[in-house]
Amino acid sequence: MDEAFTYYQRAMESTHPDVVIANLDACLVLDPPLQIAMFAYRNIAGAIWEKFSFAQRSGKTISNEEFWWAQRASECLRRVVAIFECLSESD
Repeated sequence: MDEAFTYYQRAMESTHPDVVIANLDACLVLDPPLQIAMFAYRNIAGAIWEKFSFAQRSGKTISNEEFWWAQRASECLRRVVAIFECLSESD
């Protein structure tokens, strides 16, 4: 848990999306507690959107590789919802 949290903290201290993504990925590989995992997945999705500026672009300008990244961001958000539901049930 300590090592996972260290990666999470490094990600939150960074302003570069690639560094955020890499550290959050390393955090999640270590199977952190659900609360940390939920925020890590949410922040990976945000970092992906920031990295590719999806909010400021039309779909016509997005490459196939970038679309793959957008799909991964969506998967991260699905995991956030699933974890949130799990945490809500345990309360």
